[in-house]
This record gives sequence, structure tokens and C-alpha cells, in this order.
Amino acid sequence: RLCEKGNYETYGYVKGNKSYSDGIHHIRMKFEKIESSNSNNCKWSPWIFIGLCSATDRSAYGDVRYHKLRSACGWSTNGDIWINGMGKRIQWSGIPIQNDILQLTIDCNQKLLTLVNERTHEKTKDIQIDFQDKTTFPWCFYLVFANHGYRVRLL
Repeated sequence: RLCEKGNYETYGYVKGNKSYSDGIHHIRMKFEKIESSNSNNCKWSPWIFIGLCSATDRSAYGDVRYHKLRSACGWSTNGDIWINGMGKRIQWSGIPIQNDILQLTIDCNQKLLTLVNERTHEKTKDIQIDFQDKTTFPWCFYLVFANHGYRVRLL
């Protein structure tokens, strides 16, 4: 299963079709560069949001910045943490490079998100989800792509 942004100017997003309300779930993903004449000459610099949102949240529809969804919680590949559509810079040395594999852990029981780079074993700052933060169950996996030339392969 591959996720990639089409060749258009606005952000692209992928919203998973599975819902998560209890238990612990792991999603592994590999970050790849698309082999095409346009992307081969550019350096590795994708902006991709990795996280989750409430399955029923439609607060960003009509806005091209889908990572600003009110219930979106996660991280972006430039080193930001996102909680309820608001970004904050964090220092994360595990930012993915080409062919890195990241594992997202969704712990519904503890209302906790964790992201680990398998190559570096670096973990991001955990996200503790508070239902007052608008991220109510059920949750779904959520990716947002800002630029094209990159893709995420779900493993």
C-alpha cells in the first residue's frame, strides 16, 4: 500500500479506513523518494504529517492545510509536534531520511501516541491525548503531504 501526493499545488492527505477505540496498534511505514525525472535532482526534504485524527472530524474541509484539522495529533518530518492542528518545534534527531522505517504506536487504552525511527532507534516526544483536545474516539491513521516527489509505503 502506497501513499503519495499527486502533482498539484495543494496539500494531499490520506485518512485510514480502520478505526481505533481500544487496544494498542502499530503502523509501520517506509519513507521513499518517487523515481521520476522531476524528483531525482532535488535533495531529500519531504514535509509529511504522521499521526491520527478523530474519524468523524471534518473541521479542515475546504482548507488545503489538512494537518490543521482540529483533532489532528502527530508529528511532521521537519521536527514539529502537532496537537489539535497547532504546531510546535521540537528537537527530534530521528527525523526520517530516504528509506527509513518509522513505527507509529497508537495506545487507545493510555490515550498515547509514540513514533520511533527504526534505523536510529530515536523516539519522538510522546503525545498524551486529552479528550478535551477534541481528539475523541474513534481515531484513524492520518498522513498529510505538503510536497510531491515522496511517498510512504505502509508495511
